[in-house]
Amino acid sequence: MLLRGDVAKKMDEMYQNFLKPLHKVSDNLIQLDDSSLGMYSFDDISASFFEKIRKPTSADAVCFDSRRLVFVEFKKGFNDSDEYPTSKGCAHCKEHQKNISGSLLLKIAETHKVFERFFLETISEKTEQEHNCRVEFWIVLNDAEPRFSPLETIEAIQEEMSGIGKNSKNYVTRISDSVKRFRHPGYWFDEVEVMSARDFKTRKDLYSFLRKVPSYST
Repeated sequence: MLLRGDVAKKMDEMYQNFLKPLHKVSDNLIQLDDSSLGMYSFDDISASFFEKIRKPTSADAVCFDSRRLVFVEFKKGFNDSDEYPTSKGCAHCKEHQKNISGSLLLKIAETHKVFERFFLETISEKTEQEHNCRVEFWIVLNDAEPRFSPLETIEAIQEEMSGIGKNSKNYVTRISDSVKRFRHPGYWFDEVEVMSARDFKTRKDLYSFLRKVPSYST
């Protein structure tokens, strides 16, 4: 099944009002030269299914190309201070990471439930098992690496040179490790991918997922 057919038509019919510029759906995390390009706000779509009860947490956006349906979560909070971890880590940073990882796990699980129970039937007559397209979840972080103070930078370099820090991981890798349980075709998502905002903007396939927002004005 090619998604640029029936699904594209259904998305336009059902959810055109939820199509937003990328800088808005990402809370200004992603800025493109063409600010009229966007994705569907899955937060708003999900809320429309739960008007009378508290809505689940959900991904910020949903998009698709010819063979993939992708939910996207844009996550800030990795460069608000200089207190984020070096390869050694610290108690405050580990707690911050734990909280972010926990919120992401909940979002991934509840996004899949909304997709499976409510969203899919509005865009296709086929069940999830009948589709031959991939369903993926992307997490876009505002910074690929923690910020170091000058002293911490020297210490990190010394550790790398001595081999002590060879097992240290940046935020992208750490978050990716924490969510890999949802990378399970047939049960959860076909892929759960974690990337920095910089890597997201330079994806070769990015523009195949973007749609022109009708009547867009800044």
